[in-house]
Amino acid sequence: MTPFQLIVATLIGAAAIEAATLLCRYGLDLQSTRDMRWLARWTRGIRIHHGYVGAVALGPLALAPIDPMISDIGVIVAGALLLSDLVHHFLVLWPLTGSPQFDLTYGAGGEGTGLNAGELKAETESPAQRRLRLMDIPELLRSSRVVSSSGNPFT
Repeated sequence: MTPFQLIVATLIGAAAIEAATLLCRYGLDLQSTRDMRWLARWTRGIRIHHGYVGAVALGPLALAPIDPMISDIGVIVAGALLLSDLVHHFLVLWPLTGSPQFDLTYGAGGEGTGLNAGELKAETESPAQRRLRLMDIPELLRSSRVVSSSGNPFT
């Protein structure tokens, strides 16, 4: 595939993933921080965004000495995962909700994990993770004057 074809296919893939994400979020009222919290037990409380998977896979797939067709498909899927996650959080959720909701951890609420809040915190959250969870990205952006005082970058 040409670079242009790879870009177009990645954009189409990202649009399809984002459409599925929007259907789940607004059509089925699913929210990953709330509804996938049970995964915290296995991820030590860290939220795994699908963009992480794409970012980690993109380099090796692009550079691996494998069949070009397999490499191209992998690059398209990995790029679409990364792009759709960025679009979802920063171009969809942020304008609609006033927050990108790019949670780095599941927090210490404990819902859906089979643990109460104290057990989840003790079992899954290190001090560094707690600092990341407490870090409010919109507040950091507001304090650096990147966005307006309303927290919405589009106002």
